[in-house]
Parts: sequence; C-alpha cells; structure tokens
Amino acid sequence: MLLSGVQGKVPWGYFASEDDPLHRMANFLWSWHIRMRSVVEWPGSYVLNARLAELLRLWNWAVPGLAANAAAGWWLGRRDRRVLLLGLSVITTLLGYAFIVFDQGHGWGARYLHPAWGALPLLASVALTADSRACLELRRLVAAAAVLSLVLATALRAWQIEAYLSTHLSQLPPHDPDERQVVLIRYDRVNYTADLVQKDPFLRNKT
Repeated sequence: MLLSGVQGKVPWGYFASEDDPLHRMANFLWSWHIRMRSVVEWPGSYVLNARLAELLRLWNWAVPGLAANAAAGWWLGRRDRRVLLLGLSVITTLLGYAFIVFDQGHGWGARYLHPAWGALPLLASVALTADSRACLELRRLVAAAAVLSLVLATALRAWQIEAYLSTHLSQLPPHDPDERQVVLIRYDRVNYTADLVQKDPFLRNKT
C-alpha cells in the first residue's frame, strides 16, 4: 500500500492501486492461499493414524454392524445411482478430511464423518431388504443387536461419559462457588484443563 501510494495512480505503475478490482481479488486469493497452507497438507502418518482412530470410534459408537452392513448395502445396490452416490458421499468425506491437519478434538464418535453419517443407515437398509434367506437371518441378527445396543451399549456410554466428566471436573482447584474469587487453573493440554475456564451464559456464577 505504501509503495502504491508513493507511486501514485498511474496506469503503467509497477505497484497496483488498492482500488484496482483485479488487485483486490488477487489479495483475497493470496490471503486464502496462506490460510489454507496451515490447514490442508498431504496426509502423513499422524493424520492417517488419527483418521484410522476416528473410524474405530465410528465402529465402537454406532449400532453393532452398522459400518459392515452399510458397506454390504453399497456393494449390493451399486448399480442404483442413488445408492452409488450415497456411498460416494461417505468415501469422499473420509478422503477429504484425510488432508486436514487437525484432528476432530476430544469427544465421542467420528465427528468428521457426521456430514455424511446419515448415509450409513440408508446404505445398511439396502443390505437388509435384499430378497434372500441370508438377508432374513441378517435382519434378525441386526434387530437383536440394535435392541441389545439400546439397553447395554447406551448404559455403558452413559456411565463412561459420567465417569469422564467427574474426573475432568475434579481438576478444578478447591473454591467456594458462592464467593467472589479468582481461581487459577494450571494449563494442561493432555487433560483439557482449558475447558474448565468457562462462564455461565447468564453470568450467574461468581468465580
């Protein structure tokens, strides 16, 4: 900006004016190029391991057999364009996030797959509606797994979440929530202590 100002508004100048729409567009594209360099890169071992761990989360947190049934349904119905596109939406989502350097953060489930997660039960239903005796046995197995998952797996996850949050909140230093005071929290990236620094949305807490 300084050099273009010293140069003045001349059509043959080396430094383009900030009022030039092409120059402004070039600045915009360059700015996004710089930003994306810190977000997108060729997947290395760390990113691939993180994505593999997220797929294991998907397997652990979904209804038993959902991923396998979805893959089978996509293969059986691949000649149907709608089924093919549903399967490709899952694949392209997984491949796209393989180039993102950040992991999905601490949490439960495969959150990077959530934009296309709804395709999984739809694809699984294709495998369950095939006209064969094996499919009838598969429907019975999936129904039993879904009921048992609702009762047992949901209770297990609820207990795990409660245990984790109780342990997490125990990292808070002793303090009186009814008194105005300053509470210092030691930053620990591994144990996510930064999440303990928060304010009530209605500013009801005094700490």
